[in-house]
Amino acid sequence: MPKVRSGALIALALLVSTNAASYAAERNDWPQLGGNSEQWQFSSLKLINDKNVGDLGLAWSAELPVVQGLVGNPLVVDGTVYQGAPGGRIVVNDARSGKLLWMFQPPPRTLEEMKNLSWVALWALQVNRGVALDQHNVYIASGDCRLFAVNRLTGKLVWEAAPCDPRKDYGVVAAPRVGVGMVFIGNTNGELGTVRGHVDAFDAATGHRVWRFYTVPGNPSDGFENPAMKMASSTWAANYWHHGGAGAPWEGMTYDERLQQLYVGIGNSAPIETQDAGKPMLFGNSIIALDAKTGRLIWYYQEVPGSLDVDSDAVAHIQIGDLPTGKGERRVVMQAAKDGFFYVIDAHTGQLLSADKYVPSNWASHVDERTGSLILQSDYWKQRGQKVFQPGGMGARTWTLMAYDPDRRLVFIPAFIWPELYAPPTSDTSDVFNGITPNVMYYGLTPDATIKASGKLIAWDPVAKRERWHVDQRLALNGGVLATAGNLVFEGTAEGTFNAYLADSGKRLWSFDAHGTIVAAPTSVMVDGEQVILVPTGDGSANGAVVVFPLLTTTPTAQNRSRLLAFRLGGRGTVPPAPPRTIPRPFRPEPPDNLAKRGAQLFSEQRCFACHGMNAEKGGAAVKDLRTVSREVYDAMPDILVRGAFLQAGMPAYPKLTMSDIEAIQAFLTRQAWAAYDAQQKLHSTAGTDVKNVP
Repeated sequence: MPKVRSGALIALALLVSTNAASYAAERNDWPQLGGNSEQWQFSSLKLINDKNVGDLGLAWSAELPVVQGLVGNPLVVDGTVYQGAPGGRIVVNDARSGKLLWMFQPPPRTLEEMKNLSWVALWALQVNRGVALDQHNVYIASGDCRLFAVNRLTGKLVWEAAPCDPRKDYGVVAAPRVGVGMVFIGNTNGELGTVRGHVDAFDAATGHRVWRFYTVPGNPSDGFENPAMKMASSTWAANYWHHGGAGAPWEGMTYDERLQQLYVGIGNSAPIETQDAGKPMLFGNSIIALDAKTGRLIWYYQEVPGSLDVDSDAVAHIQIGDLPTGKGERRVVMQAAKDGFFYVIDAHTGQLLSADKYVPSNWASHVDERTGSLILQSDYWKQRGQKVFQPGGMGARTWTLMAYDPDRRLVFIPAFIWPELYAPPTSDTSDVFNGITPNVMYYGLTPDATIKASGKLIAWDPVAKRERWHVDQRLALNGGVLATAGNLVFEGTAEGTFNAYLADSGKRLWSFDAHGTIVAAPTSVMVDGEQVILVPTGDGSANGAVVVFPLLTTTPTAQNRSRLLAFRLGGRGTVPPAPPRTIPRPFRPEPPDNLAKRGAQLFSEQRCFACHGMNAEKGGAAVKDLRTVSREVYDAMPDILVRGAFLQAGMPAYPKLTMSDIEAIQAFLTRQAWAAYDAQQKLHSTAGTDVKNVP
């Protein structure tokens, strides 16, 4: 249920919903994630509209000097486009021509420093979801717990700070946020339960840390950092500090310029297997509101109790708006959460105003709006043995940006149906997926799945609390959304198309074949008197969701170069398709079944899937598809895996692996190579989408 702390009961004021200062991004600039401080992903521009969008075309395409397809929302100031890339790199292009202006490369770590990085930090080095800007600097985080301020005109390093300790299980993947002269940053921790999540605020001018707020409590004998941590500790099991932690603020974060509050989405408390039934385990799976100047907790709202094993972090995109309610207009926090509910929360108090399903859920019935409590489907939880979770561990959506149109008061959600099969550890799941994990994340793609994985673009009315329309898409994990005053909604897809839909009905009006995966939310600005729409494309690998993403994308699309595309009326450019990708015939014969299964177990235990995919199918430009490696790589595996020959490229070392272990892993990779080789001619072609209007 929603809780209010530290004097958060503030008298409500009637607010003007069309506040000019926050209505939309500046016409010539897109200076913040989502375009404005409310993160609406809305452009007030309408030179491109529902009447002429058919004449929209590619103005220019810029190949970027990074191999990963970028996924952050492009920021634009003074005709300059700023994007973030894995490893803390900043790519800066001219908005008129796409010309590369400069690129920032962080100071490299020494080999000794790399040896001391945790697995989480090494994984996070392969991920980046964008940058932040103010009038002086561009800010970016590197996965290995470094935060950089770079002069936005010269590209020179201004300061460097350490928001977390990369020698422990910490990394950073999200774009920083800015406000009140500070830079805000969270972290990821692999949900291992070994460390506590925290949010940090740094002085934007100096890099000095101003405050830190821990998201879950620590050992009481060490003393509590603040009253909030003391209160939260009472919601955990006895001796929780011996095994509890996580609560990573790994993505959703929005600074409220009007109230000077920072809203932060928190991930799961962990580890799951040690949780006691009925314990909330605060502030896991919660949205918290902090005083942006001091880091003091103002309120919190927990979406899913921490003891519920459904991986429903509250880290999805958070938006702010002003909506009419029975008590007049209220400033609200909105989130289409991973658990499949659309939450509307009073921004002043944390009171739940509404929570309604925007995708089907078979394990949660509804949210009691009086108490704020999630009500479970009792029949579902009584089932024994294997069961299908919908939404599963990937949720109903992850971190990609939704859009809010303040004129139509509609939220456009990049959602998906992504079921997950849970099998108790005693069950034999080998026929479904290698027998290496109790949760089968690929279940929705199997022929016999009772619920099929797919994507959706949903138009949601947060006032009427209902869907207006949706578009079905073949693949899940499609791109972020842009809404415009031209009655248009733009979204890219995992299949490599960039589409424009009618905001009123969802009818597709225009489509462009970008021949590359699109994860990022588009940006729209005026350039030399013309409206331009910008979106990055490529292999999508800076996303970090490699566990499922490569399997979902069509093979050629997932291999294309990293590019920034610019669209305008009358554009006539094209993008070349990616070169054909084939799986070569494996040079080793099919391995013995027992050896391959043991290798699959080792592959899972060492968490190799986080970078290489559940079935070793990762095929992006930066991380090798292990089904295609050569005989020479197999011969070098003892050096690579045990002695860390590729450590400075981000490949961890596993010194405890034996030669017998390596042979088993090689057998697993060979098995996967043969499966891919045999199946590659059966890949089906891209399918279309259908619109379904809801009466």
